[in-house]
This record gives sequence, structure tokens and C-alpha cells, in this order.
Amino acid sequence: MDLFKKLRFEKEHPGIVFPTVIPLNDSEMREIRIRLATKVGFPPEVDNLALTHHIASVLSPVRRVNAEDPGFDLRQIFHTLRIQTPQRVYINWYRYDRIDQMQFDDLVTFFADLWYPSSDDIEILDSTLMWLLAIDHSGDIGYTRLG
Repeated sequence: MDLFKKLRFEKEHPGIVFPTVIPLNDSEMREIRIRLATKVGFPPEVDNLALTHHIASVLSPVRRVNAEDPGFDLRQIFHTLRIQTPQRVYINWYRYDRIDQMQFDDLVTFFADLWYPSSDDIEILDSTLMWLLAIDHSGDIGYTRLG
């Protein structure tokens, strides 16, 4: 995640502690990419861009909801899609080479401070890699169950 988001949060919310965001190291991100590639039928050494495009191509749109909608509730999306809410999630910011980990409850609570419309395309997944939820820069949401 970009540092400016934390700095802006601290300026806009004095006295509130920014949620803990743990950037994954190269080895951890590589492991996720390999597992993800295998889940979608690609070889482990697949190019990050090819993996990103393939995953985008298999997403099913989540209709009648947009992350920019007033009252948007990420927890409700998980409930609607019958995704068991994980304790921690990974947030992919770019081609699976900028991935952070954080508590799911923090992501839900501070979503508007973390995801910026018109600039952020993110994917949310957990350690099981059984599902993937994508939110693009226009607020459109896509979802897929992974093999």
C-alpha cells in the first residue's frame, strides 16, 4: 500500500491508529503467485501480467453493488457471496508483486481509507486461495472461486 494513504489517514483522523498493514516480502509473494497460478491451471513460472489478465478474465461480476455506493459494506459482499470471513486477508495492489496482509475487520472498517476510487484495482484473497474478490478503480466488483 502506498505510504501517502497512511499519512492522509493520520491527518484526517487524528488520534486514531492506522490499521496494521504488513507488506509481504518477495519470497512470500512468490509463494502466493505460484499457488495462485497452479490453482488457475498455469505453470508456476507464469508471467505476473499474464496471471493478472487471466484472473481478470474469469471473474464473475457482482451485480447491483459498487464500492463507490453510499453505505458500501464489504462484509455484506462476503455474506452475499457466502465467503466465510477470514481473520486475515491479502490485498494485491499490482500484478501480485505488491501484496499486503491485514486483518479482515480492519479492511472492512477502513476500506474507504485504503481503496481509492479511480486509481486502485485490488484483489482480496486469503491464505486458502479458494476465492478471489476484485474491486476495480470504478468500484465494480468481480468474484471467482479458485480450483
